Amino acid sequence: MTVPTFPLPACPLPAFHPPAFRPPALHRVACLLFTAAILAAIGPLAASAQGAPWPTRPIRLVVPLPAGDETDAIARPLSEVLTKQLGQPVLLDHRPGLGGEFGAELVARSAPDGYTFLLGSVEQAIAAAAHPPPSFELQRDLAPVTLLGTAPAVLVVDSSRSPIESIADLLRISKEQTPAPSKPAAPEDPVGTPPGETRYSRLASDRLRQIIPGSGQQDGRPQPPTAEHWRAARVRVVPLTAVLPAIRDGRQRALAVTMPTRSFALPQTPTLEETGLDSLRLQVWYALWSPAGTPPAIRRAMQESVAAVLDQKPMVDTWNRLGLQRGGQPEQVLGLLVGSEVLNWRQPAQAAR
Repeated sequence: MTVPTFPLPACPLPAFHPPAFRPPALHRVACLLFTAAILAAIGPLAASAQGAPWPTRPIRLVVPLPAGDETDAIARPLSEVLTKQLGQPVLLDHRPGLGGEFGAELVARSAPDGYTFLLGSVEQAIAAAAHPPPSFELQRDLAPVTLLGTAPAVLVVDSSRSPIESIADLLRISKEQTPAPSKPAAPEDPVGTPPGETRYSRLASDRLRQIIPGSGQQDGRPQPPTAEHWRAARVRVVPLTAVLPAIRDGRQRALAVTMPTRSFALPQTPTLEETGLDSLRLQVWYALWSPAGTPPAIRRAMQESVAAVLDQKPMVDTWNRLGLQRGGQPEQVLGLLVGSEVLNWRQPAQAAR
């Protein structure tokens, strides 16, 4: 028996399309959290790069010496004009101690957020030269911002107590076998702390003594005056900024300045080289630092603000009154100066320890 067959109708299968991949809800949440973490991490950097507003709150300006000295005379008017320039209060915070090292280390340990600065001086370089690197190191832990101003050191004697009228008198007395007697102090000029009496003054005065020919000889060469002669001469080397008012009112007598050119504030006072002595090339300077790690954009903004206010008449008048040459240069200038001054003061500072 033959079985009948029937042709099957054409019935194509439908094409297969895999479903689109959709990550589980938990996976999507993890991706979002990871992305948010990355954005949070780079947010401050991006804001800094785009010039985020600064400052937005008061700025602390630490002065590492007592109120009333020449650094304070610089800090007070500077804080006033910077307050107007920046639109936020610039508040002075005097932190004296250890010759300025206490305040400097305080700033170095502060947050590098652009709201703490140090107004220091050449004393910071001398401190760095005097000690081996401690827990705080000037050139490692503080970032230079800008130089504020410079002035020479000046040789002075007390007008009421010293017989010296000139460098010639100083050389003559230094060669005498018996020191000349000093005049008694005037009642209104008590013995105490003279203007500008700091570590800088003590070290600079001893450096001056080393270039003065005394009465002694060794190997055919004149030796410096003895300590007794030096005490009798009562000569000191002090920052011009510290002693200029006393020179102008006659309490102190200026004999010479220590830089190669005369000071605009004392045009009649010769340089050491003009008197026939070697130039000590000692200057005093004042500067701003911030904690290491402070964003470069903030340091640059502060430097530019300082440069702007130093051109304003109130600051020009103040700097002229103090005998200061204008600063305001970029941070690289201060960095180079600090490095050279640490080397310049290392030997005398360590010898005096």
